This record gives sequence, structure tokens and C-alpha cells, in this order.
Amino acid sequence: MISVFQTNFEYLLGRFTEPAELFGPVDLRKLREGTVETDSTGMLPEANIAFLDEVFLGSTAILNTLLGILNERRFRRGHTNLLCPLKVCVGAANALPEDESLQAFGDRFLLHTFVEPVADHHLEDMLTGDWQLETHPLTPQLPISTLDVLSQAAKQVDLRAAQVVLAQAVRLLRQHQLHLSDRRIVRTQRLIAAATVLSGRVLAQYRYPTALYAASSVT
Repeated sequence: MISVFQTNFEYLLGRFTEPAELFGPVDLRKLREGTVETDSTGMLPEANIAFLDEVFLGSTAILNTLLGILNERRFRRGHTNLLCPLKVCVGAANALPEDESLQAFGDRFLLHTFVEPVADHHLEDMLTGDWQLETHPLTPQLPISTLDVLSQAAKQVDLRAAQVVLAQAVRLLRQHQLHLSDRRIVRTQRLIAAATVLSGRVLAQYRYPTALYAASSVT
């Protein structure tokens, strides 16, 4: 678990959610001076870890701004131009979008997974686990800077052998009419590199392209 040296942001989006609810209100003092700037204190642009529930319900203005944060780690609005410290963004939705533009937005989330309701024979475990968290909250173990260290280590991984296998896997998927965007294919390399680092290696092995399954599970 990541430590409290982090800033979390979570929000439930709806059809009528305003951009200011995620990114912060206009700074009225600066507005009186003729400058449109956003006061992002405690809001998404300053968060290390974000959770956005029903993310596909966001308006065009919200999703366009989110694209900049997810792709470039940069928040732009009016005269405001901030470099965002975002490390992890998790989005949740009760249904996948049918609109092509929303599908393109969803493609920015590299890992996709379906979460099924807890099975009948695990209900007791779910209730017990929830109550344990209520009565004995988890104690943070790692500083947020650990993610930076792991990220830098991933850049040193030798992916050459895995890239060959990854390309073969993509061709096989295409033969079965399962198509991934070029963006998703390229970024899947990051999953392979991360898996390599977490296994204590610097040379990616052939088995790591199984990360492609996680990246393509809802495509």
C-alpha cells in the first residue's frame, strides 16, 4: 500500500458534472485582474492517485481535459498550464460506451478488466474482509516515490526478445478479428517492462507478453 505522502482524488461523475468539480473553480481574484486561471488546490490536477467512477458520463469538456492529463500529465484551462503529478488513474463504469469517441477515450486506460459480483460461496469472506478494513485500516508501507523508482527501472529493461513475441501475438489476435489500436500495442510494452522489474529481472522473457491479455480483455 502506498503511503500518506500522496494526494488522492476520487469523484463520481454524472451527466451534469461541471469541470470545476474535478479541476477546481476559476480563481476569482485573478479573474478580477482579467486573467482566467483555475484554483486546482486539492483537486484532480494535483493528485498522485485518482479514482473516477462512471468516468464515461463526463461531458466533452471534462473528457477533453482528462485526455491532456492522462496523455501528457498536463492540465490546461484558460491561462492555467500545470504539470500534473498523477501516477495512477483508475476509471470505473457500469457499462462500456458504444460511442466511438468514448471508446477512443477508454483506450487511454491501458488495463481493462470486468468485475463480476462476488460469488455466493465467497459472501462471508467479503463481509469479513470489509469489516476488518473498517476496524483495522491498512497501514501505508511505501512512499509514493517508490513508483518513480520502479518507473525508472522499467525504462532499463531489455525488451527486444519480448517485442518479437508481442508482435506475433498481435498478428494472431488480428487473425481472429481482435484488433488493438496501435497506441495500446505500443503501451503494452510498459506492462511487460513493469512485470520484468517486479520479477527482479532486467531482461524481458517470452512469457511476459501475456500482459497483452490484460490490455485487450475488453476489446
